[in-house]
Amino acid sequence: MSAHIALATSADHPEGHGGEHLLVDALTARGMRVTWAVWDDPVVDWAGFDLVVIRATWDYPARVERFRSWVRSPAVATRLVNPPNLVLGNLHKGYLADLGDLAVPTVVVPAGMTVDLRRLRWAASVVKPAVGVGGQGAVRRATQEDLDRLTLGPDPVDAVVQPYLPDVEQRGEVSVVLVGGRPTHAVHKLPADGEFRIHEEWGGTAELVEAGPEELEVAAAAMAALPSTPAYARVDLLYDAGRPRIVEVELVEPYLWFELAPAAAGALADELAQSLARRG
Repeated sequence: MSAHIALATSADHPEGHGGEHLLVDALTARGMRVTWAVWDDPVVDWAGFDLVVIRATWDYPARVERFRSWVRSPAVATRLVNPPNLVLGNLHKGYLADLGDLAVPTVVVPAGMTVDLRRLRWAASVVKPAVGVGGQGAVRRATQEDLDRLTLGPDPVDAVVQPYLPDVEQRGEVSVVLVGGRPTHAVHKLPADGEFRIHEEWGGTAELVEAGPEELEVAAAAMAALPSTPAYARVDLLYDAGRPRIVEVELVEPYLWFELAPAAAGALADELAQSLARRG
């Protein structure tokens, strides 16, 4: 009997988004059955799948504890890609503070607390929720009020504070996509005029590029810092004084731009097939 793969998604994206159909095609071509399944749908029998691969679960920040419980549930945890330890450790952007000089400097501010932004001595700061996707809630040139609204407001959440790197408005961001720890392609993302968030929902654009040696070196260092090698990853880089620094290491549900690099969908399908083989 062929392996049955669940691609976990959200109700807003019942069949993924963009180039994800290429992953479905690649898995099907390798003899696997594929089903899109909404992660919080109570009728889904996760134990009926051989692998559960997180793809477009982009609504979890509003219900992060429920998402954590789903990841930990025995029927999911024993089948999950990426594995639960990587996913759970990557949900909160506080991991950036542990990456040292590899990453954009990051200060974690727990819910119920605050820091005096003036003491950071940055020309300007970015403040954003520590659990979030798509640039939601991020504020550039943030004020003390912006930070306190997140951590001390009626519904306080953990926040991260980083220096605002104005280079993002002209130079944009480079994302290195890796499958099995190996780079498959890179994407250059530019924000819309007047924006600093490079995501599609904010008008950002993306094009395929060849990653430079420094970018590949930083991406490799990010993988080396993990406790195990992820099946898929995306390392997002901003430039700080001419050097690439990590602004995100996406291990949960990163968009991977298969439509720009179709071979990467095949590479991930092969990686998932190998994962199945290792599981016997």
